[in-house]
Amino acid sequence: MRALVAIPIAAILPACWMSHAIGSDPAGADSGTDAPDAWVDPGADPDAAGDPDLPDPSCTLEPRGARQLTSGGHAASAPRVYWDGDEVGVVFMEGGGDMWHPQVSMIRVMPDLSDQSALVVVGEESHGWGEPAWTGDSLGICWHTDPGMVGRTAFRMHSASGAILGSRVDLDFSGEACLGLLHREGSFLSSWRSFPDPGSSGTATMIAVLGPGGSTISGPVEIARGEYPGPTPTLLGVPGGYLVVWARSGIVTGRWLDPSGAVLHESSVEVAAATYCSAGMRDGLIGLACTIAGGDASSVAFLEVGDGMEILAGPVTLSSYEPETGGPDIVGLPDGWAVSWHQGDWTDQRAYLAHVDEGGDRRQPDLVLREGRNSGYGGPVLMARGDDLYAGISAYPEPDAGLEQAYLMRFECVP
Repeated sequence: MRALVAIPIAAILPACWMSHAIGSDPAGADSGTDAPDAWVDPGADPDAAGDPDLPDPSCTLEPRGARQLTSGGHAASAPRVYWDGDEVGVVFMEGGGDMWHPQVSMIRVMPDLSDQSALVVVGEESHGWGEPAWTGDSLGICWHTDPGMVGRTAFRMHSASGAILGSRVDLDFSGEACLGLLHREGSFLSSWRSFPDPGSSGTATMIAVLGPGGSTISGPVEIARGEYPGPTPTLLGVPGGYLVVWARSGIVTGRWLDPSGAVLHESSVEVAAATYCSAGMRDGLIGLACTIAGGDASSVAFLEVGDGMEILAGPVTLSSYEPETGGPDIVGLPDGWAVSWHQGDWTDQRAYLAHVDEGGDRRQPDLVLREGRNSGYGGPVLMARGDDLYAGISAYPEPDAGLEQAYLMRFECVP
């Protein structure tokens, strides 16, 4: 295993400020501020010249800028990033500070990060983040809400600009946070956290297949249960239906479903000490980025598996064992995989981006996306489109002060 090599990068934010109407928040918010000091200089690390043992990549991830999407008197955290056909959509939770009740908001950003839309509320009275899924002409949102002080997991459709289309559908009155939402061939696969049996222990992870407006086609079905917060799955589209991947107690399970939600087959693989795995697809193969527990610390490992969950490559350890290591995400690139994660305690926190080949070998030195306090449940989260890679993250504009805000970063895979 090679030693970790990392290059810090600058977050180049536009100098202009834009004013935004934020739904029920009449004060609005500003964005596009200059990069704070915590977004470090690319020349700050004299040892970041690279590793001579690294293979020649077919492309190199080059930073193409970053944009601060929010600012103001309340926090913005837990971003989710999607492509709507023309622009990059970012959905995140706002709350705290001067905001009486949290909400899920959406913003659209130009692909080159040069401009952004007004911010629109797409999930009112929220108790967590929102999970988006783009259909090709509209946006599905799943979130935890409590209208009338009665909590439930809910779903609703919106236009590309955020306007409400149809009514809210209440999926589960025992439900809590939405864990994933995926659209494929006219239907949605949704996952959420639930407490269906008040007298029993543990938190249930539920899935259901929804119709175009949110009506239930099949489910909800419990796929796993564990101590709060319970297992969190990744939802993927595969030929002929869906794939649900989750980790629990060192076992990673893949369940293949047809479009109606019927189980086609299920396979598992042991990944010792894995507590959570994010999954991505590339050329028919499944990439896993897993949090590996190790006493009071954790690390992140990469694996590539086949359609029977058989291990084809790895596990390859990508990070050192440190406190508060987690939140991995993984997406396919033209020449391999991009993996992100955060690690370190509040006094020394970093967010990383690794570019690896099919076997898990690094194609270039790791990039440090952020040094300083960032939100542990705010990413980084990744979205790839062609040669472009976007990373959403929530972080504190100042290392030890202020409220966390939402950022979007762009990279290009350059030959």
